[in-house]
Amino acid sequence: MTGGGPNDIGGRAGGALLIARSVSITLDGSIETNGGAGGDTGDGGRAGGGGSGGAIRLMAPVINGTSDPPASLATPGFVFLPPDKLSLRVVSVAGLPVPEATKGNFIVPDITLERATTVPVELEARNIPLGTEVRLTIIPETGSPTTVMSTPLAGTPERSTATATVPFSHGFSRIRVEASRTP
Repeated sequence: MTGGGPNDIGGRAGGALLIARSVSITLDGSIETNGGAGGDTGDGGRAGGGGSGGAIRLMAPVINGTSDPPASLATPGFVFLPPDKLSLRVVSVAGLPVPEATKGNFIVPDITLERATTVPVELEARNIPLGTEVRLTIIPETGSPTTVMSTPLAGTPERSTATATVPFSHGFSRIRVEASRTP
């Protein structure tokens, strides 16, 4: 990407470029975001300086290849997809359907179990890679949280499901679900 040109009175800034992949990026060669050159007024006056270069951001769990000059690496940040593209939710607990609009509070429970027990929890995901295991953290009203892992997500990328066996203690509990994947 190059901004501006030699006929501009001042150079334009280069643009910004983001390349994000969920698995890996291989770069053999270079990507440049150069600013535009400074200009000439044509009448002996002072021209503006050159434009600044732009920014390039590559985001992936694995980035490899060759480039000159060498890249600087940083700890990856989070990439948030629009909520209508990505979802993960509990659809049933012990065979009881969970409302789509859960309250998630200790005052009005979404599901009531008759006793402390270990039960199946059914999950549904949309646009999360197949094979991903879901982490469920059970947060009781009192006591320490418990974490369990689900079976791998199976189905289609557009709609997949998994199951976890979850122990519930007496009293209220919340379930937090998380999916992350490292290639």
